[in-house]
Amino acid sequence: MLAAAGAWAVLDSAGQLEAATGAPTKGTPPTSDDGLRGHVDKLGSSAGGEMVATSRGNSVERELSWTRATSPASIDEFYSASNGIAAERMALEAALASGRAVSFRGLLTLDRPIVMPPNSSLSGEGASSFDDSRGRSCILRGFAGNEPTITMMSDCQLRNIDIDGDLRGTGNGITVKGTRIVVENVSVRKAGGDNFRIGGDNENLNANGWRISGLRSYAARGRGFYCHHTNSRASKTFPLGAPDVNGGQMFGGDFIRNKGDNFAIGNAVDNKFFGPMSQESSASNFHFMKGARGNHIYGGYSEDGKKPDLFDVGAAANAILFTQTVANSGFTDAGGPNFILPYGGALERMAVLGSFR
Repeated sequence: MLAAAGAWAVLDSAGQLEAATGAPTKGTPPTSDDGLRGHVDKLGSSAGGEMVATSRGNSVERELSWTRATSPASIDEFYSASNGIAAERMALEAALASGRAVSFRGLLTLDRPIVMPPNSSLSGEGASSFDDSRGRSCILRGFAGNEPTITMMSDCQLRNIDIDGDLRGTGNGITVKGTRIVVENVSVRKAGGDNFRIGGDNENLNANGWRISGLRSYAARGRGFYCHHTNSRASKTFPLGAPDVNGGQMFGGDFIRNKGDNFAIGNAVDNKFFGPMSQESSASNFHFMKGARGNHIYGGYSEDGKKPDLFDVGAAANAILFTQTVANSGFTDAGGPNFILPYGGALERMAVLGSFR
């Protein structure tokens, strides 16, 4: 059994969660199929439900036992026109703070940055796959400054939304500073900084274990996607500090016409990318920088970047497998121990452009 602050609980005959100090306050706890009493222990709570550990026989299972049904929060519930230009941003903040999943359709204009609280969820009805058109749900940056339009903290989820920076200010579109975030079918464009940034500079954070699928990044003044973290924990192995932006996975990805690198990995370890497509960067389509270690791209595509796809000095043990490079693209390794297995005719010849050392 797992204990949490000494608070025990059992399920009554109606399936409701009861607090107790070693025995139920009423009713008889249900028995499991093997005839043993089923006990639960509170592990935490959220609006409308309790996370519990249930002991059945010799096993302990985690489950979410809801005490009441809830529905997604609508931003309209929290909107007040009396808040003026801040009304839409304040409504979104209140909805996210409610503890319920938040959904919306249409255009939201922000007068200030948004920080998604831990465990919050925001979803729309569809992001755009076109360069200069908005999807059915869009957040528009309506302010200058260097703060991100949206900051994601731990366990946040973001789905089916456009984030349009409108080239205002120098801030990123989305910055991830928490662990185990989930992003699905999100389009980010025209940030004054980077469209999508995981990590931070010279700060302590934990942004490990991220999961991204279907990300689209277009026309940032900075980079399209950038995973990089520096801090004071420098060592011989990690001269820029031991990073905490590791163990992430990306499925798909469409990076196009960003002024900086379309896709850049800096001080980051053991992240995996499946099928990213990168085109027409004003810099490099793919760029592995100093501190990048053990990051892999499988089945990617690179076309017509203004600079070669690069491995910098200090990038080590990274691998590029079965990635097509066409129209002025191709990887250049500055001599680090990286591995490249090309696609197509070069693959048939088993040409290895780099090797682990």
